[in-house]
Amino acid sequence: MWTLHHPDLGVIELEQGCDAEFLARDPEWPLEDSWAGGDDGTPAGDRERSRVGEHAGPDASFRERFTRWRQNPPQRLQVRVDGQVRGRFKATTNGVLPLKGAPAALKLADVTGSVAREKPHLRIQASLFGELLQVEFREAGAVAEFDPPAGSRGERRHQAMESSSVKRVAYPLLGGLGKAGWAILLLVVIPLLGRLLPDWDVELPAFRPPRIHLPVPVWPRIELPVPVYPQIHLPVLHVDLPALPAWLITVLEYDQIWKPILFGLGVGLVSLRNHRRSEAEKARWVQTLADTKMKTEEKSAQSSSPQSTRPARP
Repeated sequence: MWTLHHPDLGVIELEQGCDAEFLARDPEWPLEDSWAGGDDGTPAGDRERSRVGEHAGPDASFRERFTRWRQNPPQRLQVRVDGQVRGRFKATTNGVLPLKGAPAALKLADVTGSVAREKPHLRIQASLFGELLQVEFREAGAVAEFDPPAGSRGERRHQAMESSSVKRVAYPLLGGLGKAGWAILLLVVIPLLGRLLPDWDVELPAFRPPRIHLPVPVWPRIELPVPVYPQIHLPVLHVDLPALPAWLITVLEYDQIWKPILFGLGVGLVSLRNHRRSEAEKARWVQTLADTKMKTEEKSAQSSSPQSTRPARP
């Protein structure tokens, strides 16, 4: 369970699990829309709702994580604010979770893509297999990071990013490289394989589609007078620049490679800035709670102290 102690909203909790885990605590857990009952009156989703997922540990291999993800039922999300359910979501994906909603009409909803910046909301980052990696509370300009649960992949990632600022920037940068992987494969790996494969000379028959000539109307040409402006000739500077290497020219021509890398670097820098803002915001919350507690204790002490009495006049 991912938790965050907010000074005004209380404890914000983000729970992840399958339907069977939530049904064990809440018998009114909503039914997915696609799990409607059959003709015989038997709910089609009973089998899926009764399944409990077997999750892979943080040190599991990619193959094991993929196997668990394929065999497990859908991983739901539930958001609680100060003990009250504020949202239920169908799956764990990247997106924004609003903290507003009517608890009496809660249903399984999709993770939204955008929410008003001024309203309190959660921004989550999940892996390809639906594993929570990072959760942030945002409201206007305030940013605060959730504490990941012990033994989760999110905690392992959080500890790695806490160890150095380089890793905090490198993780999103690696994500950008992953997005550019298909372009690198297309431009580097396939040409190398083409050199290793034998050169087969195969002549395919030429196919020419029929040409259809349609009549085209000839419009009259109207020539209007055009003013003649004086021409100004500026001196041209000729600077001999060194030739760029071939690999750099290729990278500049194919923006599918460097754009994701540049985007990943930008996300990494923003993540580092948000982490510093989160630490400052949490420190401000702690100071606010300490000041409120001190004022409460002072008021309590003043109200319990005996009042001084003046002697009565004769």
